[in-house]
Amino acid sequence: MAILFDDKYIFYHICKTGGTSVVSFIYDLTKNHRKLFRDLNHIPSCGYAQKSAVLAKNHCGPLDIKDHDGKTSFVTIRHPIGWYESVYKRGLEGRQFFVNNYKIAETFDQFVTSVLRLHPYGFVTSMYSRYFPFVDYVVKLEQIDHELPQLFKVFGYKDLPPVPKKNVSPIKKYDLTLDQKTRQNLIDIEWPIIDRFYHGANR
Repeated sequence: MAILFDDKYIFYHICKTGGTSVVSFIYDLTKNHRKLFRDLNHIPSCGYAQKSAVLAKNHCGPLDIKDHDGKTSFVTIRHPIGWYESVYKRGLEGRQFFVNNYKIAETFDQFVTSVLRLHPYGFVTSMYSRYFPFVDYVVKLEQIDHELPQLFKVFGYKDLPPVPKKNVSPIKKYDLTLDQKTRQNLIDIEWPIIDRFYHGANR
């Protein structure tokens, strides 16, 4: 799903990157908004989308809709390691996700290993690649409280509401330990995103 607001800005919602909070922020700021869905329910050819009825129906990138020309657009992203952690925790909370054929491994290490086996080019890198270089701005979830209001000031908005905290996992202690080899493999595979948006930091 994407949100067109004030007829000139589009927010593309990428799974598990704080998009629900951003949508709420937009709704608090303007009454002139509407949802954009994939034209004709077209499912992109990338494998992760074909395996997800939710993604296929609700999520769309710039090439999936006809309404993006001439609009300023942005997305939120999350560091790949944090993204894998979030999806794994979601599974432990009983809300299974499509990333691993709806299976949750016993340990986080096993989960990451199995995902990378299914997606050897990196699940997060493959998912994000649908949006670049087509979007104009990128907001990092890790700095959303600062970066999102700053972006909307660039857009010309004033009297900005605070960024709401939506769809946040309950505070529980999960074992998110990764074997050093698994962690390095994840970093190596997802390096295009880590290097581009996180200045090469391993998090």
